Amino acid sequence: AKSTRQLILEALVTRVAAIDGRPPYQTEIGSLIFTHEAPELGPDDPGAAVALIVEPDAVGWQKQNVMVELPVMIGALVRVHGAAWAKAFETAEAGIADIKRAVELADRRLGIDNVDSRGIKRGATSIFERPSGSVTIGIGVAYTIPYVEGWGTP
Repeated sequence: AKSTRQLILEALVTRVAAIDGRPPYQTEIGSLIFTHEAPELGPDDPGAAVALIVEPDAVGWQKQNVMVELPVMIGALVRVHGAAWAKAFETAEAGIADIKRAVELADRRLGIDNVDSRGIKRGATSIFERPSGSVTIGIGVAYTIPYVEGWGTP
């Protein structure tokens, strides 16, 4: 059986994959999704993509059940063409708006019973650090997904 963590990540990928440029979305960043990394976009990649980066989780109460807070940064990556930095940031900001529209649906538990009844929580939006010489910029929004897993039954 899949773990709750696997189900959460699959649900988030499914939601951002819906970003296809049709209303209510402004971009098509859901056409390419990277998990666990925010790579440099190359010439053969689309001009924009989603990066879903899982950060170290926080583990709380541990008896029969384990309470876990899973932080996930979901970012819009955009390749800069020439000197069009302002245009790239406009696209990234539109991508962040699309990510929020896709992730923040009415079902805050992602359709997963083990996700806490309070559901996912949104954190800060921040610009990704850009290595010198990189032509990919990124902006991400942080989410935390609180869930319970049984001892030995993730």
